[in-house]
This record gives sequence, structure tokens and C-alpha cells, in this order.
Amino acid sequence: MDASKINVGTLTGHTISGAIINGGSITGTTFHNEGADGNVTIANGRIRAKDFFVRENGALVSETGYIVIRSMLSDVYLQSNSEVRVTSVRSYNEFMPVRASSFIAMSNFYSHGIYEGANDAVFQSNASNVSLRAVSGDVYLRGRSILVTNSAASGYTNIYANAFIGRGGNAAFGTDEGYTVVRSSGDTQPVYLQGNEIRATSVSNAGNYVAVRASAFPTGSLETLKTDIKKYTDSALQIIRDATIYDYKLKEDLKRGRVKTRIGLVIGHGYNTPNEIIDGDGVEQYAMNSLGWKAIQELDIAVQNANKRISVTDSNVIQLIANDSIYGLRLNNLESEVFRLKKRIEELEKIA
Repeated sequence: MDASKINVGTLTGHTISGAIINGGSITGTTFHNEGADGNVTIANGRIRAKDFFVRENGALVSETGYIVIRSMLSDVYLQSNSEVRVTSVRSYNEFMPVRASSFIAMSNFYSHGIYEGANDAVFQSNASNVSLRAVSGDVYLRGRSILVTNSAASGYTNIYANAFIGRGGNAAFGTDEGYTVVRSSGDTQPVYLQGNEIRATSVSNAGNYVAVRASAFPTGSLETLKTDIKKYTDSALQIIRDATIYDYKLKEDLKRGRVKTRIGLVIGHGYNTPNEIIDGDGVEQYAMNSLGWKAIQELDIAVQNANKRISVTDSNVIQLIANDSIYGLRLNNLESEVFRLKKRIEELEKIA
């Protein structure tokens, strides 16, 4: 034992080398220091050091190499009452990359990522995929907008998911350039647009409707979809007679510089548009088609009745013509008989 001052209550060990030791109890096999920037070894407790030290602000520093915090059998815990941050040397605001095979967060995980510029941060994998995964909750991507681009950030790329759900307000699929496609997996699979109504409107104003083009517009009409089914008995012809067809121009067409005169009905005060075909601010095409169909049926019944009356009239005319022939024959016979009698009278008058 070689020391200039030792002041302890209990001291147990084999070798102690140093200038001053103050403490209540030191128990162990070895405590060793070789001098200026040398090794420090505390055996059994396993504190072994080479070229690292703790600054007065609590920083664990290595001037010449790297620092490894390793647990051979369990986890490594970095504990803080606030945040755990990875920054550059002697800086608390310049964040540095964190590289790992995965990042699993039990609560919040904040990262400034790998810097590519003054403000951009990236989660990156140089060999494979990057997964943001929540085992039992949601994954939040937060920002003014979420942009999905290729690795060079020079163009946008695809997003694959089984659902896209907008929360907290309206949700929109859009594109800054070109058109937007909603596509199923193939030509044999349908695309479902679900909601109270499906509306096609202009981009600038959701109140301006735009055209929808397709090869057909079938309307669901299965019995299983309907209730309170009754035969329609009102006159469709009368409804059509009471309606007024107008020609008009759409204001939105004129705004776009398109001058097109359209033909149709108008919903509003003073316009003769039947209530039977009005649905909110629009006209129900299925109802119009059905009323047109029934009007054709009513016209068909009227034509059939007219044909029956014409047939009866034709029969009467034929009968009259036949009767006229009989009466004409009888008249001819009577005229012949009168002529014969006149001849006979003339003969008798000569004899007398």
C-alpha cells in the first residue's frame, strides 16, 4: 500500500495505488490507473476504460476512437426524464444519424434522421426496406402534407395499402399535374365508391357538377333493395304534358369559355318541372325513363283502342257497301219491271 493519505472507515483489498482516497468503504480485488490517459480497470465490477472519460457536464467522451455501450445478454437502456437525443460533438442542436436494423418505439420516437440539407431529415436503409411499424396502435406521419417520393426525391412513387382513410374532415385524392386514376386489380374487378351520394364536381367549386362518361349507367333495381312496392297508376302522359322543356346555358360552361345551348328541365320557382322526378337539386334520370316508359304504354293502349274502333268502323263500312250492292240490284230489278210494264201498257193502248 503506497499513498500519502488514506482516510476510510473500512478498507479491504490487495493493492491500492494513489495519492488521496476518501470514502466510507472500498471492497474489491483491483482498482488500477496507469497514468496520463492510460487504462482504468476495476475488476469484478467490470469497469474497464481505454481512452474515454466523463466531462464535468456529464458527457462520456472518447477522443481517439468510438464508444460502445454493450449488453451481452439483455437490453441497453438510455434513460432520461425528457428525451434521448443524438447530436454532433459539442452540440445539442445539430442532430446526427442513428443506424440500426430496426426502431421499435413503446411510446414516442422523434428523429431528425439523416440530414440531406439544412431542414430535411430522412429515415434510410442502404440495403433493403424501411418499415415504420406500430405493434398495437397507429403510425402517425405528421406534416403540412405527406409526400412519397423515390430515393432521390426527384419524383413521386406509389403507395400500397388496403385502405386510405381521411380523418377529422374532408379527404381528397388529387394530383398537381395530369389526371387521377382509381383502379381495381383488373378488368374483371369492380371499383367501389362508397358514401351517401357519389358526386362529380369541378375542382374549384364542389357545387358545380361535371359530366360523367361511361358505356352504361345501370340502376340497382332488385326487389331485395326495395320496400312499399305499389303499381304506379297515375297518368305519366299527363305529367309529361304538364312539364316544360327549356333550352339554357350552364354558368360553369360560360366561365370556361364554352358556349353550348343545352336542352332540359329547370328546378326553381315558376318552372314547370314535375315533383315526381326531382331529387334534391337534380333530376332523377331513372324516374324520367320510367315515366317515359309508362307514357309509351299509355300511348300503346290508346293506339290499340283506336285500332279496335277503326276495325269496327271498317266492318260497318264494308257492311254498308254490301247492303248498298243488294239495294242496287233490287233497284235495277224494279227499274226493269217498270220498263216492262210501260211496254205492256203501250201495247194495250195500240190494241184499244
